[in-house]
Amino acid sequence: MRPSIFTTGFLKPDECKTGDIIKFIDAGKEVTSASFKYPALTQKGTPHPKAGQPKIQFNITVETSLGEKKTLSLNMTSYTELAKSWGCDTELWIDKFATITVIPLPNGKNKMISLTAEQE
Repeated sequence: MRPSIFTTGFLKPDECKTGDIIKFIDAGKEVTSASFKYPALTQKGTPHPKAGQPKIQFNITVETSLGEKKTLSLNMTSYTELAKSWGCDTELWIDKFATITVIPLPNGKNKMISLTAEQE
């Protein structure tokens, strides 16, 4: 068992490794981000209709394999992947398990968490 290195209330890519398992504790909720804003341009290079406004993110509580409860900002890629296995209603995700994959982003500095549903 690894020592606990979780330092914040949020589960962050640098605090976990590929293969770690998490358990969903609640159904989550949409919140307005205190830290992140929509960019000036979309990925297609057109003006973003919400440029400068705080981002809306979906936060869900998970339990790590070390028994720590953390908030995970669930990205659309992971949501879509989990919904394929468990459905779109996140109430049905409670007490289910997912495997983490840590993916480096193209900028070479940042990483993201990707999730895969564990089958029962």
